[in-house]
Amino acid sequence: MARPQIHLRVSEDQKNRWQTYVEENGEYDTLTDLIRTSVEREISDVTTTQGGGNADSGRLDTLDERTDKILSRLSTIEGALGDALEAMHTAGVEVDDTTASLWNKLPEGGDNAQTVEEMMEHNEAMGERGLAKYRIRLEQLFNSTNAVKRTYIRRENDGTEYELQHPAYYKDV
Repeated sequence: MARPQIHLRVSEDQKNRWQTYVEENGEYDTLTDLIRTSVEREISDVTTTQGGGNADSGRLDTLDERTDKILSRLSTIEGALGDALEAMHTAGVEVDDTTASLWNKLPEGGDNAQTVEEMMEHNEAMGERGLAKYRIRLEQLFNSTNAVKRTYIRRENDGTEYELQHPAYYKDV
């Protein structure tokens, strides 16, 4: 029994374009193969979209959820940063590169508090003047915002507490 045939009329330019594609692309053996494969892919894509998805839709849903969580966390962080900057401006704290650098280096939470020396230990070229500038700026942030806290107590993992020679600072956001 012979297979049914479908005749397709296209312009000569269109046929030449398709034929050139077949010749340049190793995926298809003939023009008929290109048309047959293209139609099957189109049907498969439409069916998958209407039928509620395929194996990849689960992964896409997971990616969408993760992206939403990341965007939510980013929004929270941006809000906290905006609040901190507003508090600094309101309190008259100069928001310059030093302040921005300190804010980025400040750890979150009292258990993670660090001294200026600890925050700047990788910046060997800073010197005593630079450390003094950072100490002053941290004190300004501490005195004028509720976002920066200061402590003189360090707690070790075993629960032992000891007093620090210099204050340690942290973000309380």
